[in-house]
Amino acid sequence: MAPDSSVAVREEYADWRDLTICTLGRQSEIAELGRENATCRNGAA
Repeated sequence: MAPDSSVAVREEYADWRDLTICTLGRQSEIAELGRENATCRNGAA
């Protein structure tokens, strides 16, 4: 796998994980990770 492909996969996984945490309502966990995510703020309101 090319280096830039693996980076893209990791970034996609990180986005998916953040969205999943948001869906579960676990904003505190995102805060611990230092990720303030517009999708989370909009989706978990």
